[in-house]
Amino acid sequence: MEGLRTASIDRRLLAISISALFIDFCSGVIRPVLPILAREFDAPYFLVGFVATSYGMARLIVDVPFGSVVDTVGKRPLLLGGTVFYLVGSTVGALATNIYHLIVFGFVRGLAYAAYFDACYTLVGDIAPADRRAQYMSINLAASLLGISVGSAIGGGLSQEWGSHSPFVFTLLVLVVCLAFTHQSIKEGPRVHRAKPSAVKKVFELGNVNLIIVYLASFVSFFSSMSIVDVFLPLYSREILGLSRVEVGFVLTLESLLTLFTLVLFGQVADRLGRKASLLLGFGLLSSSGWALGQFQNRTIYMVMACVFGVSRGIISPVIRACVIDMAAPDRRGITLGIQRLFCDFGAILGPALLGYVSDIYGLSSAFTVSAAASATTCIATLVMNKSPAESAIRPNQK
Repeated sequence: MEGLRTASIDRRLLAISISALFIDFCSGVIRPVLPILAREFDAPYFLVGFVATSYGMARLIVDVPFGSVVDTVGKRPLLLGGTVFYLVGSTVGALATNIYHLIVFGFVRGLAYAAYFDACYTLVGDIAPADRRAQYMSINLAASLLGISVGSAIGGGLSQEWGSHSPFVFTLLVLVVCLAFTHQSIKEGPRVHRAKPSAVKKVFELGNVNLIIVYLASFVSFFSSMSIVDVFLPLYSREILGLSRVEVGFVLTLESLLTLFTLVLFGQVADRLGRKASLLLGFGLLSSSGWALGQFQNRTIYMVMACVFGVSRGIISPVIRACVIDMAAPDRRGITLGIQRLFCDFGAILGPALLGYVSDIYGLSSAFTVSAAASATTCIATLVMNKSPAESAIRPNQK
């Protein structure tokens, strides 16, 4: 019976991971061309950054409400609804004729992501055994990164051959397939938790030092990754290094593949190594590689630093989400993850716009320096992090 139960859980994890792969494949297809298309509309760096900021702003508005919906209504409705939102946003992108249409696209895509991934991560948290949470999260995130990696290469080639709008048209077709797959393959989680109204207040309690550090880490991870990977890595590659669109897509694919490989490999040891040590390692690498990316114009060094940046993201992402699941009561997982993503999306809002403003004044390399400083600050803050009660309970059993 235990073997059958485990196999059933694995099938659910496989289904939600394939669905997430489809969603992030679409993001990968669009990622190389989005900032370049924005510049084709003669937009300043600030507005180019604001395309990504609008994406984070939408998520910031709805993260907590959607998290509450996950706890009361269930995961499946938001998985399907988020995919439909993404279809609408991609239609706007395909028809875009100015920078403001791309800002609308970013906003609608943000709504889609908040709905879909609030449900996705909660479902993974529900089916993950307590002693394998980081591993389950890493598998799900690895599927997403695989989609982004493959999509980035395809998106660069599509835009080179068929124009800057072609990736949006292509994603429309993929999203229709994703919607059909999700509807057919993913059922509701083990149970629909119904949180009491007081649960929201409990989640906002900030007396726990670990929780504050996790919120800070969530903010900085998105401040850095959304800014560097989605905006300034493509722009620096194109405008400073003079890479072609296909080569820009290759750089993004390389970075994402290293994130993917790290997720797969590090997920096997993250639960044993511990949350604190994992976060220290991840943010240390994020800071050093982020700084180096803006200092060198040698293509080989640049590629190596992009790889290290990808490795750091692969370490950080599953550990942060495992920390949140550790701290969340079963009937408050959806809303706790929603609030954690609130901090992620605040970073996603502030990062691209702020670093775009800094770049307008001091040049593109300054964006990498500011991002690296934020990551170094988080690394220092993590030094005071204590072992969580859930982590203390599960690690002795792993010896």
